[in-house]
Amino acid sequence: MQLNNGLYIGLDGGGTKTTCVLGDGTGKILAYAVGKSSNMKSKSWEEVKLVLHELIERVLHASHKKYEEVYCLYFSLAGGDRPEDKSRIIASFKDKVRKNAQVVVQNDAFSALAAGTWGEAGSVLISGTGSIAYCLAPSTGKKLRVGGWGYVMGDEGSGFDIGRKALTAVLRAYDGRGPETVLTEKILTALALKDAPQLVTAIYESNEMRKVVAGLSKIVLKAVEDKDTIAIQILEEAVEDLVEMAEVLASKTTDDKSLPIVLSGGMFSSEFFRETFLKRLRKKLRKIEATIPEVPPVVGAYVLAMNQDGITIEKEQKEQIINTWKEHELLDRKVRDQGGQL
Repeated sequence: MQLNNGLYIGLDGGGTKTTCVLGDGTGKILAYAVGKSSNMKSKSWEEVKLVLHELIERVLHASHKKYEEVYCLYFSLAGGDRPEDKSRIIASFKDKVRKNAQVVVQNDAFSALAAGTWGEAGSVLISGTGSIAYCLAPSTGKKLRVGGWGYVMGDEGSGFDIGRKALTAVLRAYDGRGPETVLTEKILTALALKDAPQLVTAIYESNEMRKVVAGLSKIVLKAVEDKDTIAIQILEEAVEDLVEMAEVLASKTTDDKSLPIVLSGGMFSSEFFRETFLKRLRKKLRKIEATIPEVPPVVGAYVLAMNQDGITIEKEQKEQIINTWKEHELLDRKVRDQGGQL
């Protein structure tokens, strides 16, 4: 294990928000910041660049540190694993960090996986604004993925997918093409609208369309509690889509389908959704073990930044990371309760 006086920055960016953590080589998290979405497939490069630079400036300022002290910048961003996107980000930061510093760009599955495995190999299934299943095969080191094709061509089982189906159900009910659903009243109330046709303007003209639609998944979960038939159907379809992704990924990585899988993303933060998924998953993959990470993906990105510089996460560092993260999480919650932003 290599230890030094350097700093490590991890960023995790999805369709709803981007988070940033700065810490040292011992596992001590020094600063944390939250910003807007940095998905390069739904935002312009200039918008993404502004978010990334702003977040890094904020954590450096909060910890009274400088770019010159950073040994590795690790970006784990939705849609960020394509060559053209990687090159833009690396070029944007290469002149800011020290000469030998590393700037690494991967998709958001990397940080989500690392949050559950602490940098070790494994599989991850993400259901947040978007969805993807990803694996770093332990025997060969081969990288595999299933899904993750974006909200136009994929993202089955994601918050956006669930929210979009809820909107479709509301409008079909309005037309008379579908059954009545409590989703109509709940969604209109949540968006402060009077009737279903107003959804067209509210959704299509929203500056944060993906975030707004994905947020409606929470309303679907509440409608399930009311035993709404349409909401139950939407949720069951989402669960089946995610189980299928996990099953296909497992079939590509191991014959006995026993590789542990990390569950990540906002949808799995719902105990009902998580338990429903696990029940279905275990019927298909009886030996599989599912893990809920102790830390969020942004901490996984920080871990990967350390790994990139030759630092492995041992027991003391793991405890340090968890404890200092909890301190920042608590502070963030207090700030947000008071209407501010960390």
